[in-house]
Amino acid sequence: MRRYLQSTVSRHVQAERIASGSILSVQSRRSSSSSSTFHVHSDNSTSSNATADKGKAPEHVDTSDPSSSTSYGLQRGTRTSFQNKKWGKYAPLSSNAAVRHRNPNPETVHEPSPKTPERAFELGDGELPNEDFAAPELAKKKARTHPARRNTSAPSSSSGVTLEQLDELMRKDGQPSSMPSLDGNVEPLRSTLQQQKARLLSKENQEWAAAEQERESLAVESEEDQGDLSFSPGTFVEVRKNEVVRQGIVLHEFVVGRQWRVLTLGSTGETFAHVRSDVHFSIPNYISSDLAERCGQNLIHENPGQLEARVAALKKLQVVITEAEKASYGAKNVERQRHFNIYNHCKSPDPNKWGKVSVADITKLIYTEPTALHYFGMHKYFMRLPVRYVSSPDYYKTQTFYVRPENDVNEIQSVKDWITKYRMSRDKIGPYSAFLSKAKDILKSSSRPFQGGDQDTGPITQQPAPYSFDETDKVFIGFLLRSMRPHVTNQSDPYTIGRIEILKDLLKHEEGVEYTDATVHEVLIRLGVLPAWKDLTELQADVNGGYSFEMAPFLKEKGDNIVKRGVKSTATAGTVLGPEDFHPRDPLESVRRDFGNMPVYVIDDLSAEELDDGISIEKITGEPENRWIHVHIADPASVIHPGHVLARTAKEQGASFYLLQRSYPLFPKSLMHHPVYGMSLGDGIKHGRPDKCLTFSAKIDGQGNVLDYKIAAGLLRNVKKLSYASVDKSLGITIENPDAPFGHSYEVPLGSAPEPADVETLRDIYRVAKLLERKRFENGCLQPHTPSVEMKTSSIPQDVHSVSVSGSKYSGFPQLSYFVSHAERWDVGAHTLVAEMMKLACSVCSMIARDNNLPIIRRGIEPYVFVSDEARQSVFDSRTPQGYIHMLPNLHKFMLVPPSINSTAVMGHTTLGVSEDVGYSRVTSPLRRFQDLVCHWQLHHLLLGSNTSPPWSFTEMETLIRETTIRDRVATGIHRQDTRFFALMFLKRWLADSKLGLERPFAEPLEDMEAYLRSDVRRDRVNGYFGASVFIPKLGINAHLVDLDIQHEGLPVASLVRVKAKRVDLGVQRPALQVTLKDVVNSTP
Repeated sequence: MRRYLQSTVSRHVQAERIASGSILSVQSRRSSSSSSTFHVHSDNSTSSNATADKGKAPEHVDTSDPSSSTSYGLQRGTRTSFQNKKWGKYAPLSSNAAVRHRNPNPETVHEPSPKTPERAFELGDGELPNEDFAAPELAKKKARTHPARRNTSAPSSSSGVTLEQLDELMRKDGQPSSMPSLDGNVEPLRSTLQQQKARLLSKENQEWAAAEQERESLAVESEEDQGDLSFSPGTFVEVRKNEVVRQGIVLHEFVVGRQWRVLTLGSTGETFAHVRSDVHFSIPNYISSDLAERCGQNLIHENPGQLEARVAALKKLQVVITEAEKASYGAKNVERQRHFNIYNHCKSPDPNKWGKVSVADITKLIYTEPTALHYFGMHKYFMRLPVRYVSSPDYYKTQTFYVRPENDVNEIQSVKDWITKYRMSRDKIGPYSAFLSKAKDILKSSSRPFQGGDQDTGPITQQPAPYSFDETDKVFIGFLLRSMRPHVTNQSDPYTIGRIEILKDLLKHEEGVEYTDATVHEVLIRLGVLPAWKDLTELQADVNGGYSFEMAPFLKEKGDNIVKRGVKSTATAGTVLGPEDFHPRDPLESVRRDFGNMPVYVIDDLSAEELDDGISIEKITGEPENRWIHVHIADPASVIHPGHVLARTAKEQGASFYLLQRSYPLFPKSLMHHPVYGMSLGDGIKHGRPDKCLTFSAKIDGQGNVLDYKIAAGLLRNVKKLSYASVDKSLGITIENPDAPFGHSYEVPLGSAPEPADVETLRDIYRVAKLLERKRFENGCLQPHTPSVEMKTSSIPQDVHSVSVSGSKYSGFPQLSYFVSHAERWDVGAHTLVAEMMKLACSVCSMIARDNNLPIIRRGIEPYVFVSDEARQSVFDSRTPQGYIHMLPNLHKFMLVPPSINSTAVMGHTTLGVSEDVGYSRVTSPLRRFQDLVCHWQLHHLLLGSNTSPPWSFTEMETLIRETTIRDRVATGIHRQDTRFFALMFLKRWLADSKLGLERPFAEPLEDMEAYLRSDVRRDRVNGYFGASVFIPKLGINAHLVDLDIQHEGLPVASLVRVKAKRVDLGVQRPALQVTLKDVVNSTP
């Protein structure tokens, strides 16, 4: 058993954990039939729910296929190429791939070499590259850039088995006298399977191991890591990770490092391990589970039976790989033969907006009776063209691609063409030459940002630059700006080579330059395109309604115009409403309960822009210990119907974005606070009308039990707005401020104080809230948490525009303040009061829907899995009264941390202590989350008592969950990115000032910090050092611990160490704080 697990975990030292029970192994997990995952079944059944945005292409658009990895011509001494005689084009070379011969027989499709990451190149007719033509200079350059690729570490397999271990395995393996092969010739396959030792040094295994390590080094949270997926033995899978692609057949699933992993038999006969989210395409039951089990689960076969089973499995595996290649090329042939351009069919009609297309839609459009291989081939076709198609974050579930805007595609192609022309020409003239000349002159007179000192002090201003960029220059600037957006690494990045080429030419005389997006950021600051304080998150299409960032000023105007037309609409009640018509009358007018003069307390920060929840309490005659709690939630569904254009844009956005310097509301502010249609609670009173709401009510006894519950449409006439701080002060509760590691002052404005009569009512509500909190604690709520960074900034003047493609002179810098908050500190007083009431409302909604068989979106988390009963008891004993535990010191006690799951099913929520017969449905923020609004539309149907079907059936709701869950997670991710970006910016400037010797009235906080290991220590294959991911409580962020020695390799997860800051990298692709080790405090957690 120990030997078996050695070949499945990422490192052989983890075998010691197996003996201690820290690795959970599962032999077979069937894919749930109720899963929302899109995959192709071998019986040709399909499912897809995404639709393509269609638009007619302008006549001038070039319909040739741009390559996924583009070349920028020849550069003496660093780049080679060859000329394709038939097509008269130069075949591009990427920085880490080579070029193959043109296929002499167009009807014979050669599959790509399994040793090379799958990429597509524009080799005349779009053929794939292989290793036949190498670029030795590029290989040398790559080795210089990535020291580890000079093979400086002991070679090991992708499964973590060293060559010495493999020698031992091979000495024990019996050698069969005969075996079948794919074509009847046994010797090639015998050689392949028996020479695994040599293959451990292959490019594919090295790249895969490097990709695995890079993914882990990014410290990606597993909270949302496809936890509701599973792959049964015998499933065919395509696995993509950091531009490395492999195909194989699933043998087994297991848990290691608090994460599900999949053991897969690769196309060369060895096994490799990966996480579930690395799977991008699957065909369940491609081989029988019995055959998969007989293959064994070690790196190589152990006996003749396993060898025979692997040969049979590989035989079928080669069929699907070969046939899928043919299908992939078939899609390209269809474009040529039918004069049908897939990109023109899929792209958005607006040249500045991203489109969307599903693999299923196009496959069904091309093939009348598509098979599983047709779907797989189309999947590969799209993946090979990242210039046009970018896989969605939830790609495995939806098989959906975002279609790059036409203007972005043309921009990439133009930059490629102009750089290529520059490289080819002897006199070095043209648009690229002109841009380089102008940009170099500007850079000579500018200094690098974030170098410390007083260069950024003073008020924030923007003045015209003494130079200007023409329209051609702006193409290169737009290219560089767009190159700083996050990139999904399952495809190659079409901006990488162009970015490197431009930086190399601009900064060739500057020392220590790294050709990353962080350097692009600095260059654009020096060119006057961006101020140093610019929030790079604002450049993402996700926060701009799917448009390019240049369209941001027009989006607000567009939303306001929609509101104006809706207000003027002449639609009448009872008629079919158009996409811009608001409800002419309140649809729930006849069933609303008027709460009269009952006080409704809306408690939030004074800076809150949308107020969507309020709380009331009602005493019950004859029941002195019991109370009715009423949670009133704003009712945007009474204004906007599901087919409204604003509903569609809200679905695309998913949730409001609250960035440090700017917010992006789910609905236009002109509608949110409209005198007639306004939806924010409290606005109605200003305009002489009551606020409409949905009210979730629960009857609570003296022990915190829910005795009864109900829902009603309500009218509120006595809304009282209060701040958290003012409520805390009135209740006599002192809130501990967040930590201020850099000496900043944390100030919270109080706002208006509640009236004396309201204080007593608030005390009563708070008493009930504490009862509910205690009840959840008794139900086993467990809330792991870590300290989190909280950034604050001064405002930016309205007349300063922070993207200036024409060039500007910026000065000044906003005041950034760095704080670290602790959940158990702020979850008291008014925050507890509001949070407990919102949780109560979410459970009431779930129970109402359960009782009435109404499809809604529920959210749940399965119970945590611990390494032992003792570990579980230790964790639960350490809970605070609110149910919190400090995660990092207890990390080693967890075997599996389940992710949150959205579903229509009633399920438990371990973190909140909600039982599986109650459920939890987020319904309290319909002004800020689209999924909450969907629940409101469903509840409207229930309240009206209609005999017709609700807006979404159970099947349709599951589809909607797939479509909207990722948008909700994107919003969460963008908030994290934004906060982390400004935290790292602050740390970078602080470090720069410290290097200049700036004196401070307290000890240097970055010189001595405690940190917990979040991962094992291992050699970084890119940079050559030993390192690990750590969390620094003092700063509330993750960091990379670098420059460790080999003796630190055995440090376990959750070890406590002391570190000091080394450097900070900005940008959006790999922003990180690097720290070095001072000493080990505790290595036995």
